[in-house]
Amino acid sequence: MNDDLSVKGVDRVFSAGDIAAQDDALAQLAQPALQGGKHVAEQIKRRLAGKPTERFKYFDKGTMATIGTNAAVAQLRGGITMVGPVAWAAWVFVHITSLLGNGNRMSTLTHFFVRYVWFMRKRSIPIVGDVRPVRPNGDREPEPWQLQKAE
Repeated sequence: MNDDLSVKGVDRVFSAGDIAAQDDALAQLAQPALQGGKHVAEQIKRRLAGKPTERFKYFDKGTMATIGTNAAVAQLRGGITMVGPVAWAAWVFVHITSLLGNGNRMSTLTHFFVRYVWFMRKRSIPIVGDVRPVRPNGDREPEPWQLQKAE
């Protein structure tokens, strides 16, 4: 890949994010993908206008990851590091504000409220989808179709 995110040896093709063949660890993070996508869009506009492309410059905002309910890690610019509930709240704030459109923000905020605040129970809460309840002995509750007797 060239420094303007164009693919080497292929005219008029760019790559950004996970598909970009980069030598550093940035390819697997969201911010380089988002910034790379915006850069690629600008380079396409520049090419259509007959202007030369510009080099991609990544702006490091830091790295955040959620580990579970009220647990996250964050390493921000300037060496600031956070862990635990404070990092989790920062992660939620960054992700809510990064969404496109107020409808998406409100929907996601409501989802977080319902999942993490309203039903604070001593059980795991999956982020994606629902799971069958777990019995005290560790077995899963049977599926509804398993409860029906064969006729």
